[in-house]
Amino acid sequence: MRITRKETWGVIKYDTKSHCFTYTHSGEKEEQPYISKPIVLNIDLTLNCNMACYHCITRDMLNYLDQDLIVNENLIEQINLSPFMVVVITGGEPLLPQYEDKLLRLVRGISKKGLIIDTNGSILPSDKILMDLKRKNVLVRVSLDSIRIQDELCLRHFPGSERRNIEVFDP
Repeated sequence: MRITRKETWGVIKYDTKSHCFTYTHSGEKEEQPYISKPIVLNIDLTLNCNMACYHCITRDMLNYLDQDLIVNENLIEQINLSPFMVVVITGGEPLLPQYEDKLLRLVRGISKKGLIIDTNGSILPSDKILMDLKRKNVLVRVSLDSIRIQDELCLRHFPGSERRNIEVFDP
């Protein structure tokens, strides 16, 4: 599926199969492709996480917000009516098992938008979630700060023993 939006300078498109933006100019004069409205909506499903990474900005938000996102029909309707072309579901960690129902409700309810889930990659989603992600062609992005295990161990921490951290990154 391709999502398109007309701008004064041309058309911007998002391909939900390849998860790529493209744009084309209309007219003879090439204007800078400045967009009139935002194209990406980031949603924090929860601020909770199973890790305690040193660089996490979500931890800073915990001082101000103590509730998880309330996922209901009104929220989904507003997202679907919005001008956003892509919705990124993030957190905390959106794949935590206790948020599975909320995540599924969002994934199933959001239509005509590109969908991306950002995860720390430490939780294998359930078969039910995997089936829906595949059916909706959701892009799952796993954050990785370094290809060196030593760097990952320094930056990312599972609460608990150092041995547990090593097992996660060096099975």
